[in-house]
Amino acid sequence: MEKGKLKKLLWLIFLLALVVRFLWFRESTYFGFDEARDAFTSTQIYQGLDFRLIGPPATGNLGLFHGPIFWYLLGPLYLLGQGDVFFVNAVFRLINASGVFALFYIGGRLFTPAVGLISAFFYAISFEQYQYAMYVGNPTLGVWCWLMIFVGVTMLYRKSRYSKWAPTLMLSGAAFGAQLNLMFAYFFFPVLLLLFGLRRNIVRSRGSIAAAVLIPMALLSTYLLVEIKRGFVSVRQAIEMVSTGWGIMSPGQSKTAMYLEKFRAMFHDNLLLLPGEGIAISLLALIIVVCLVKLAFKEKPVRLILVWIFAWVFLAPFGGHLAYYTHAGLSAGLLVGVAYLINKLRTKKTALLAYSLMAVIAFSNLKLIATEAKDSLIFQIKPQPFMKLTDELTVINSLYQTADGKGFTVRLTGIPYRIQTVWAYLFSQYGEMKWGYYPFWETGNILGFPGFLPAPHSGTTCLRFLIREPLKGLPIEIIDEDIKTENIFSTPVERKEIGWFIVEKRLAKDPGCHNNRPS
Repeated sequence: MEKGKLKKLLWLIFLLALVVRFLWFRESTYFGFDEARDAFTSTQIYQGLDFRLIGPPATGNLGLFHGPIFWYLLGPLYLLGQGDVFFVNAVFRLINASGVFALFYIGGRLFTPAVGLISAFFYAISFEQYQYAMYVGNPTLGVWCWLMIFVGVTMLYRKSRYSKWAPTLMLSGAAFGAQLNLMFAYFFFPVLLLLFGLRRNIVRSRGSIAAAVLIPMALLSTYLLVEIKRGFVSVRQAIEMVSTGWGIMSPGQSKTAMYLEKFRAMFHDNLLLLPGEGIAISLLALIIVVCLVKLAFKEKPVRLILVWIFAWVFLAPFGGHLAYYTHAGLSAGLLVGVAYLINKLRTKKTALLAYSLMAVIAFSNLKLIATEAKDSLIFQIKPQPFMKLTDELTVINSLYQTADGKGFTVRLTGIPYRIQTVWAYLFSQYGEMKWGYYPFWETGNILGFPGFLPAPHSGTTCLRFLIREPLKGLPIEIIDEDIKTENIFSTPVERKEIGWFIVEKRLAKDPGCHNNRPS
């Protein structure tokens, strides 16, 4: 195929990736606690020169922390977009879509340009990549870490003129991953295995050796500095967790079952819309793996792809975590492997079968996107789904419209409980800037959490609102408790549902209530 035609096809695939990632753009934009915390913290780094060596806490109150690099990358985006969440979300979708170029390079250089194009096409329409594209969180860039690693692998395997820098790229990809999410430190194990397997292709020079050592060390330096300062508390904690078989899993679930479930999910969310835990998807996974393993005996590039697909095996001995994103980026290797198998079918006798399979894969992914997109991030990524920015803005606008310029008070039941961060950001960015004033925040501000909303200081406003966030993850006890408490102060007069949010308009019982705004 001519280079000019290849470029045109690749740009068309990139355009397709953009179109897919911006389907239901506003409806699918998620904004919860993590996003609000990151927005506050990342902008404060630059506006308040509040430099950070420690990132957000790891899941599960473990006393461990991720690196801060995500905040340093995120801050400029929020500043450039003047705090608009939609702008930042759009940039993340663009970053993810650009992965088609990396996957084309990997598939095209390891195998053939046709494999590169098919790989890029599958990436463009992947449901899993659609989820990562709209996820503004530290794990989502793990996809690009793996793309960096395998661009380096490809350079090294094909002895590119830039191959002396391949080890630097591979190790930096792993180090960048470890900075983004502490669990991604397992990236180093497959990278070292790949470097060992390709050791004869490594071109050594003083500059390349120095870069391969110093750049990853620089990326990891915040961990080292913090551990020295804290007396290696996190290292001891991590060792204790690994030795005790730590895991965050569903009740009664074994590590083996969890990892097999996540492995099957890669096939479900990227290839065929089959029941995620059924025999059919397991059979599909088995057939593809057997075919790749069989071909790996003849073709070395297939072995490299298998290391990519099964990289999660290096994480399994260190514990279990049910989070969807522990496998971030691994499915890209699966897409290259499947593209290679389908390209094998592109002969005169089986070409129709090959193109039919591509069509079925495209239909399955687009069907899944169409079904799930309007609900935003899936619950496997976010334990509190349906926190859609469009609904949150509708809630805010309805409050101000009802208040009609008068002061009002908000009591909100949400996650985390009584933490002001999410709504402090929303009222600051989309409430006060548009309507000119803040509401009173009934439960006050919890120190240690970003964001501030004015708390009542004397009496109450006549107009009050009781808001409940999407129900999943909210204990019924705290919902009932907030209703019971609010009933002491006010009487409900109107109730409306906005998406999965419930908004109650209430009138204060206090005859001396006022309509003042916060000063």
